[in-house]
Amino acid sequence: MRCVDGASRWGRKARRGLAAAVAAMAVGCLVGALAVPASASAAMSAATGAATAGVGAVVAPMAAGVVEAPGEVWAEGFENGQGAAPSQLATYTSATGPTYTADSYWRDYANCNGVILNYNIATWVSTGNSAVCTVEISAVARRNAQRMADVLGQVREGAVGSTSARRPTNNSSGDSKKNHAVTEWTTDGGTGTANQVVLRTVGALGATAATNRYYTASIDAVEASCSYQGGANNSRLDLLLSVGGVETSVAPTLIRACTDPRAGYFTSPAPAGAGSNPWDNGGTSVRAGRFVASGSMVLSPAQLAGASLVVRNQITASDGNDFAIDNLRLLDVTPSLDKAFAPAEISTGGVSTLTFTITNTSELAAKTDRSFTDALPAGLVVASKPAVRGTCTSTTGTALSRAATPAGSSIAVLGIDLAAGATSCTVTVAVTSTVAGVYSNGAANVTTILNAPDTATLTVTAPSTITVRKNVMARVAASDQFVLGLRTSTGAADLTTATTTGSATGVQAAATTPYTATPGQTYTIREAMGSRSASALSAYTSAWQCANGTEVLSSGTGATGTVTVPAASVAGAAIVCTFTNSPLTATITVSKQVQDATGANPQPGAGWVLGAAATGATATPAATTQTTTATGSVGWQLAFANASSRAAVVVSEQQKSTHTFVGAQCDVTSITGATRTVGFAAASGGTVPGIAPGDTVTCAFVNRVKVATLTLTLTLSDTVTFGDAAPTAWTLSATGPNGALPGPSGATGSAAATAVPVTSGAAYQLNGAGGPGTYVAASGWACTDQDGAAVTVDAASKVVVSPGSQVACAIAYGTARLTLLKNVVTPSIGFTAASWTLVATPDALSGAALTPQSRVGAEFSSAGNAASTFDVRPGHGYTLSEKLTDANSVIAYRRVALQRLENGAWVDVAAAQITAPAVGQTATYRFVNDRIPAVALPLTGGASTDGFLLAGSALLVLTGALALWQWRRRTRVHGI
Repeated sequence: MRCVDGASRWGRKARRGLAAAVAAMAVGCLVGALAVPASASAAMSAATGAATAGVGAVVAPMAAGVVEAPGEVWAEGFENGQGAAPSQLATYTSATGPTYTADSYWRDYANCNGVILNYNIATWVSTGNSAVCTVEISAVARRNAQRMADVLGQVREGAVGSTSARRPTNNSSGDSKKNHAVTEWTTDGGTGTANQVVLRTVGALGATAATNRYYTASIDAVEASCSYQGGANNSRLDLLLSVGGVETSVAPTLIRACTDPRAGYFTSPAPAGAGSNPWDNGGTSVRAGRFVASGSMVLSPAQLAGASLVVRNQITASDGNDFAIDNLRLLDVTPSLDKAFAPAEISTGGVSTLTFTITNTSELAAKTDRSFTDALPAGLVVASKPAVRGTCTSTTGTALSRAATPAGSSIAVLGIDLAAGATSCTVTVAVTSTVAGVYSNGAANVTTILNAPDTATLTVTAPSTITVRKNVMARVAASDQFVLGLRTSTGAADLTTATTTGSATGVQAAATTPYTATPGQTYTIREAMGSRSASALSAYTSAWQCANGTEVLSSGTGATGTVTVPAASVAGAAIVCTFTNSPLTATITVSKQVQDATGANPQPGAGWVLGAAATGATATPAATTQTTTATGSVGWQLAFANASSRAAVVVSEQQKSTHTFVGAQCDVTSITGATRTVGFAAASGGTVPGIAPGDTVTCAFVNRVKVATLTLTLTLSDTVTFGDAAPTAWTLSATGPNGALPGPSGATGSAAATAVPVTSGAAYQLNGAGGPGTYVAASGWACTDQDGAAVTVDAASKVVVSPGSQVACAIAYGTARLTLLKNVVTPSIGFTAASWTLVATPDALSGAALTPQSRVGAEFSSAGNAASTFDVRPGHGYTLSEKLTDANSVIAYRRVALQRLENGAWVDVAAAQITAPAVGQTATYRFVNDRIPAVALPLTGGASTDGFLLAGSALLVLTGALALWQWRRRTRVHGI
C-alpha cells in the first residue's frame, strides 16, 4: 500500500515540537497498511532502534546531533483480503492496488515458498484451489510456517527478542496469531542461482514527494534454521530500489537474521500435529527482528513516483534457508540540518561561530554526497578569518568542499558523507556584523535537500555609554560653575570629567564625553562646585537622574549617585545622567486656556486676571494677581529660607460672565521629577500645599465661551444734554453684513433692541433715526461688555462682538436752547419790552423741518426767562429779528444793539445771523431799543426833539432857582 508520512516533510522544528504527532501518524500508516488489530497499533508505531534486540521504541525528535526516527513513505503488511485460507504471493493485491511477483523458485507454493498465511490458518488449500506446502514433510513446513507468521506478529506487536536461544521470547497472543506473513520454507531443492528475487512489487509504489529526498527500505524477517548446516545456508536478504528498470541496493550489508544484532530469539506455541521437533532443524527457537537497510539513495520526485521495491536472497540452497518476511516499508531517511550561533550574542564587530550540524536518522544508514548552501541574513557576513572547520568528511563520490569567503554573505558545502552507523557531523564558520540587530538564520536561508533547520538567532548588540551632564535652573551667583565626573563604583579617580562655563541656564553645553561602559557594572556619578565659584553647593538643591532614553534607571538627591548599566541589547544603552541644580526657589506658573462655545479649539486666554497668594515663602512679584498677555500665562517665583521650608499657594482666577468655568488643576513637579496633581472645581481655585524648593508648579484654568449676544440701548442723559424728548422717539439699529444675523432694531428698551443674538465676529453698523429736528447726537456710539469693559466702535460706527460677549451700545441725543430777550432803555407806558415780538428763524435743513420760534419780548431776569427760552438745533444757523407786537403801533424807537450774554456781561453782536450753541448749552440774546430823540426825525410821526430839549432846559433853570431860595431861607432861620 501507499502511505506518506507527514513527519518526513516537516521542518526539524515542527518535528521536535510534535513528537507525539509523529508517532501517531506512524501508527496510522502502519495500521492502514497492515490492518493489524487495535492492540497491536502501539507496537507498530515504534521506530527501529539501533544495536538492540528486537524493535526499539520511537526516538523522540531531539536537538542537533541527536538522531530522529525516519519517516515512513510506503508499507505493506500483507493483510488485505486475508481470511482463514492461505494465499499465493502472485495473486495477492495490496489495499492500494500494487501486486507482487517473484522468481519461480520463490513462487513454488507446494514447496511452501511465497505462501501468505497466519498462525490461525484452517486449510492448506489456497485461494486458487491449489494445495500449498505439500512437498516432503508437509507437516513440518506447514506448522513452522504458521509459527513464523506468529513470531513476526510478536515483532509487530513490539516484543523484544531474547538474547538466549534456550530461553526465547514467547509473547504469542491472539493478535500476533492473526498476523499474516510471506513464508519461504524451501523444503525441497534449491534455486541453483544466487540473488534470486524473493519479492518484487509489480509497477510503481505510487509514493510522492515535493523535493529530492534520501530513501531506504525496511523489512521484518524471521529465520528458522540458524544452527543447521552451521548456518551456511541461512538467508542473506538484499533490499533494492528499482527506478527505470535499474535496481540499486540500499543494503550494502545483507540482512541475515541469524547473526544480525538487531534480531532476538523467539518461539511460538507448537500447533497440533507439529511433532516432537516442531522447529525441525531450528532447535528450540528462531531469530527475528525488524531490519532497516544500512544504505540509502537519493530519489527525485519523478524517480520516487516510478520506484518499486525488490527483495533478493543471495543463498541458493534449500537446506537451512527457511525464513518468512513481513512489513516491507519504504522510509524517508533524509538527515536533518541544524544551525546554531556560539556565542548567541556578540557586540558589534565581535565574532560568533556558526555551526551546521548534519544529523542522521535513527536507522543510521549511510548517506553520501550531502550538500547545502546557507545565505546569511543581510548585515551578517563571514568574518575576516573564516576559520572553516568541523567533523564532516567525504569517503566516496564528490570531494568535501567548504566555501566561505571573508566578508562573504554565504557558506556553501559539498560532498558530505555519513558512514553507516554515524550519528552526525558538523561544519563551522566564523561570522560577524558591524550593525547592531537580531539576525535570524532559518529554513528560508538554506538551499538543501536535508530536513530544514530551526531558526538560529544571533543578537549583535551596540555598545553602552554613560554621559554626565548638568541642568542649571538658575545660578545663585553669576560666577558659579559645576564640575561633573564619572567613576567606577569602587574607583577613586574620574574616568571622564567636564566643567560648565558661562551664565546660561538649562542643560549646559559642557558634558562628559560618552564613556563606553560594561553591561551589568555599576558606576558612580558626582558633581562639585568649580574652583572660582562664589557659592557653595549647599546654596543649591541637587537632584540627579540616570535614564536610557525614556527609561529611568536610577535617581536621587545629593552630589553623588550610582547607575547600573543594563544588560547588553541590540540598541545598546545610551545612558544620560543629569544633575539638576536650583537655588532655594520654586516657580509658579498659572495659565489660562479658552475653549470655543463647542468646547474645542483651546487657545491661550489674554486679559484674564489670575492669582497666586503664597504663605511660607516670599513671592516675586509681590502682587497676588496678574493679568495675562497673549501668552495666556503669568508667573511668580517663591524664595525659601532653607531647603526644608515649605509653602502653600492659593491659586484663583477672576471669572468673566462671558465664559463658563470648565476646570482647573495644578501639577507639582519636584526637583527629583516626582509629580502630583491638585484639582479644583471652581474659578475660585484653591490651595496647593507642600511646595518645596526646586518645585515647579504649573496651574491651568480652562474656560469655555458663552453664546454671543448684542444689546443696543439709547441713553439720553439730562445731566449732560438739554431736551425733553422721550428716548423712544428714536429707532435704533445694528445692521450686519450679508450672511450675518439681522441684529437688533427698535426703540430703546424694546425687546427688538434688547439682547438680540448676533453673529460673532461680524461688523454691525450702528444707527439711530427719527426724533425731533432740534436734537442731534451728543456723542458717538459707546459700547461696553457685560463686565463693563469698553468695546471698540470704529470711525464708521461699526462694532464687532467677540465670542461669548454680551455687548450694550448707547448713544446720547441732545438739543440746545436759545433765550431771546428785549431791553428798552427808557420804558414808558406803551413803550416796554412786551411791545416787541422776538423771532429766531432757522436756516433750511435737509431731511428735517425746523420751524421759526417767536417769543413776546421780556427784560432779563436773574430768576430766569423760561417763557423766552426754546429748543434749537445745536450748531445750526438761525437769524434773529424783532417786530412790534402791535402791527398798528406808531411808537417811534430805535435799535441800540443786539447783544449776547457772556459770563454775566452783555456783549454786542455784529450780525443777526447766529449759530446755535452746542448740545446742552443755552445762548441768551437781547435786542436793545430806545426812543428816538426829538431833534431827530422820528421813525414814525410825533413832536420834534428840539421842543423836548428847550423844555428840559427851562425846567433845569427853574429847579436851580428854587434850590437857591430854599438855602437862603434856612440860613436866616439859623442866624447865619
